[in-house]
Amino acid sequence: MELLYQIAYFIPEILLALFIPIFAILSKKNKTKVIPKISKIILFISFMVIFMYNSSNIDFQINFFTHNTYTHHLKILLVVCCFLYFTDTYSECECKKQVVNTSCITLFTIILSLMMTISANNLFIVFLGLELYGISICFFILDTNSKAAKKYLIISAVMSAVFLYGASLYYSCTGSMSLFSSITSNDKLIPPLQLGILFMITYFLFKMNAAPFHTWSIFVYNKSSNILILILDTVLKLILFIVFINIFNILFINNILFFKKFLFWIAIASMIVGGISPYKQNNIKKFIAYSSIGHIGLALIILSTFHDILEIKLAVMYVFSYCLASFCFFTGFIGVQRYKKIVYKQDLAGIFSELPFFSYTMFLGLWAMVGIPPFFNFLVKFNIFRIFMIHGDYVSITVVGVYIMLTAAYTVNFVRHMYVETTDITKYKIPSFQKFLCILVVFFTLITNIFFNEINSSIEEVVNLRAKKDDEYKTVDIEVIKKDLESMLQKRRFAFMM
Repeated sequence: MELLYQIAYFIPEILLALFIPIFAILSKKNKTKVIPKISKIILFISFMVIFMYNSSNIDFQINFFTHNTYTHHLKILLVVCCFLYFTDTYSECECKKQVVNTSCITLFTIILSLMMTISANNLFIVFLGLELYGISICFFILDTNSKAAKKYLIISAVMSAVFLYGASLYYSCTGSMSLFSSITSNDKLIPPLQLGILFMITYFLFKMNAAPFHTWSIFVYNKSSNILILILDTVLKLILFIVFINIFNILFINNILFFKKFLFWIAIASMIVGGISPYKQNNIKKFIAYSSIGHIGLALIILSTFHDILEIKLAVMYVFSYCLASFCFFTGFIGVQRYKKIVYKQDLAGIFSELPFFSYTMFLGLWAMVGIPPFFNFLVKFNIFRIFMIHGDYVSITVVGVYIMLTAAYTVNFVRHMYVETTDITKYKIPSFQKFLCILVVFFTLITNIFFNEINSSIEEVVNLRAKKDDEYKTVDIEVIKKDLESMLQKRRFAFMM
């Protein structure tokens, strides 16, 4: 009975897994009107199940999966964002029915893969979830550009091989694929274990578009639809970053310098690419891609200079604030795209006069990314500087300060194109619902700073930090590992000589 009660928490995943093949069959039979309706019903049932089974005090495991507050909050976020996507997609009259049905199947597969990744407590299940997510993204991109899908698939396959090799090294050294194994030694890590963890971290950096593993994202962003870029740049980036921290936070908590130095230089490279490249980039989608690289670099530099648990929370809060600002920007940008084609910055001329609601939403979203008062990003950056000052980390203060000035510079360069007046101005009539949506998004973006403490405490639960005593973990004894490896090598040499 208890097992059935625990399985009830995984009803959304079960529903998605059952209806994905059903959607594929209906799509082949040209049941174009059925799939959207069933999709909304499934999302509503999933939301009600997650909402009713409030797991504030429940933490359990079933084989390779776990359920706790961390998974509960992220599942709600996934379902809500998916519902918003469906509402926006179906309201576009120019969208073809077959494309919408394919998008339904693909997006449901993405949600299923991310729910698997969120709930997994085993590295192999995490890998399966992320690979299913990557294949789904390929199908999403394939609807708009086959060349971009091929490029993403090839690079993703290479990085998957890197992750599997790293996971095999990790397993050979620890004897476990569980996420709850910890490494408590700072200077006795054997090279195979270091290399294995480094390969797995590289795989996640590739998924999060960190430099120098970012080249695929520029091409994919440029060739993808606006809705797909919105999904990649907001909810998926936030979930991947939280999963990354949930797996590797023990490396920062135990102050393992090798990985902190590696992340520091990755963060520097990301902020250089994301701070300089957008300034001279005329293509708006490429501009967003480069900008996202820089912001993920700032979040990584917070992790690389880890001093206490507060910095891990600040890193997640910064990614959350960036995703919120990006959502505000894309709400306006997608609205503008409904009425006029916008590809380059020069195409933005006159939109303040033609589409004031959407243009001001874009304007506020851009400045929310920079982090000026009174936006939520300002409070997060203020606390980042305060933590760096307390610990005397003046190098990080300088690097982050220069990056923020660069983001302000390219944002001013972007906004000035919006203020350029043109003689050929067309007044568009915007429906009341779209105006209300813009006002709601801007209002939510502005008032989040009021709930700074509440969001801070919620993220502390969501991140699921495992900063417990070392005896509560499965500790890896490095000396025992060395002896086992030496004996194994001796046996192989003996067998080879025989």
